[in-house]
Amino acid sequence: MKRNVFKALAIVMTLALIVSFAAVAAIAYTPVAGSANAHYFKKYLIVDQDATVPNITFEYSIAPGEGIPASDGNMEVLPGIPGATVGTATFASTDTTNTTVTTGDQVTLDAGEKYATKQVYFDFSGVSFPEPGIYRYVVTETSAGQDGVSYDTQKAAGATDKTRYLDVYVIDENGGLVVSEYVMHYQADNVITNNTSGSNNPTPLADKSDGFVNEYSAKSLEFGKEVTGNQGSKDKYFKFTLVISGAPANTTYPVDLTSASETSGTSSATAAANQGQTNPTSVTVDENGEATVYFYLKDGEYIKVKDLLAGTSYTLTEDAEGYSATEGISSTVNGGKGDYTDPVSGTIDGNVKTGFENTRQGVVPTGVLITIAPFVIGLLLFGAVIFFITSKRRREAY
Repeated sequence: MKRNVFKALAIVMTLALIVSFAAVAAIAYTPVAGSANAHYFKKYLIVDQDATVPNITFEYSIAPGEGIPASDGNMEVLPGIPGATVGTATFASTDTTNTTVTTGDQVTLDAGEKYATKQVYFDFSGVSFPEPGIYRYVVTETSAGQDGVSYDTQKAAGATDKTRYLDVYVIDENGGLVVSEYVMHYQADNVITNNTSGSNNPTPLADKSDGFVNEYSAKSLEFGKEVTGNQGSKDKYFKFTLVISGAPANTTYPVDLTSASETSGTSSATAAANQGQTNPTSVTVDENGEATVYFYLKDGEYIKVKDLLAGTSYTLTEDAEGYSATEGISSTVNGGKGDYTDPVSGTIDGNVKTGFENTRQGVVPTGVLITIAPFVIGLLLFGAVIFFITSKRRREAY
């Protein structure tokens, strides 16, 4: 009898456990996946107003961040679930720019600046969030591998260079999980406060960030031609060769011809191959960041290639055609423009001013006029006497 009672009790307990597990299974959450393109941040690139936006790509990484335990007034932050990805920001010379800040953009412009902007999207479609909570990710900007780009120039005070924190808010909505918000901010220790209002909307963070701000520092390469010497031709055009390397791929740089001819002239002193040549108004580098271009300059003319990125290499040569060529131009011979004595080859780390001074000096023989002068004077006197006698005889004949 007792054995039957124990057996029945065991069956009842087993059934109770089964019912209990079924109840737990019934209230368990179905994990919710994040979305692709559900959230983005802005990438700002500031350049000078007269500069061209460079062809340059900025890349980012996203990784699960560290959790933060709950404390008085602050909610718990959970480590992010692996699987999220983030896009890139690619700029081009054809991008639209703004000289005034558009409403809603978190960027500040100084005088003479403009900016271009891109949207960079997150993809959380490969992430499954199992429970309600705040899931923390770390977003980091990686270097584009180009000198002359200043990173994260307008970050909040105390923020870490190139780093943002992205919190994903997962909530219970009628017994199911929903991703309600993606919030990016600067400080790791800035977390949402407990919300006692009953609303599902997260409390705004004081240090919210809409993206990253970088600045492109454009430099110029200016070079000229001066001709000196008593045999130097002022209207002769010389051929210059400019080689650029190490530039961002497929970038176009404007050329200022304000102080140079658009087309080389046809003076007799100019070599036939250099006559009627057109100076380029821009320089475009190839996919390897390289370009070779030719310019034609005469005495007193100067060319300026603009918007070069610091770190770009350059080499300038000329065909001196028998003239004595000196690298660099002294301020004493260029009409007060100042010294143009930077190297004719090197790496751009600031505005470069250089060029070539060509000299041709001839020696004029001396003493020739003194040597022949007595004979010339005697000949002139003899001629005058003959002319006088002839004229007198003619008058007497009449």
